[in-house]
Amino acid sequence: MFDKKELCQDCIHYDYVINQKNVLLVAKSHQKRMVEFFMKLLEQEDMKCNIIADGKVIQIGWCLYKIIYRNDRFQIFVCDLKNNPLTNITDDLTYALSLFERQMNIVKKIKNVEVVETSYNHTLTISQKALSQNKIYMERQEPIGNGRDSGWYIGSFDDEVSSNPNDYLCIYTYQLIDICEKAIDLLQLPIGILAIIEGHTIIDVVDKNNQKLL
Repeated sequence: MFDKKELCQDCIHYDYVINQKNVLLVAKSHQKRMVEFFMKLLEQEDMKCNIIADGKVIQIGWCLYKIIYRNDRFQIFVCDLKNNPLTNITDDLTYALSLFERQMNIVKKIKNVEVVETSYNHTLTISQKALSQNKIYMERQEPIGNGRDSGWYIGSFDDEVSSNPNDYLCIYTYQLIDICEKAIDLLQLPIGILAIIEGHTIIDVVDKNNQKLL
């Protein structure tokens, strides 16, 4: 399913014992708190359904993680978000944990929000004009199609209603890393959400009743 890449040169090796299994996770030191949180989630899920096993692929948050057994321990790899995550994995979890933390922070700020599971390989629709704009809006609608559609639409304030399919693109959500990385923070929010992003700043978020959430 994935090609393995070991890229992290200046990371810390975090060794844990989870349910009598030796587990290794690699990340940079500033993500220590998220590493501990991630390992607690892993422990809880392993107690439920024995997910710490060689070759197991699991989803936690936005990403897929693969567990590989070698050198007498289970090492956690993650889809390589910056290098075609559809086929590649990396041993460095730093970036994936950073995005996971940002998404969790949004959920904490918005009380009683219904989180909708969304992954890096879900798709969204974006207008061609939005690709070159500093200020965009994003709205979550009912998904359509084969189950990979997230329901998210990203548009420009200069958009005009168009029935020309060439005015729109269908992309994977991970491609937002190069288009509008800040939008990734909001991907787990439910249908009806409307948000405005300018540059690297979330300007506004409202729900389907036009109630301000942030």
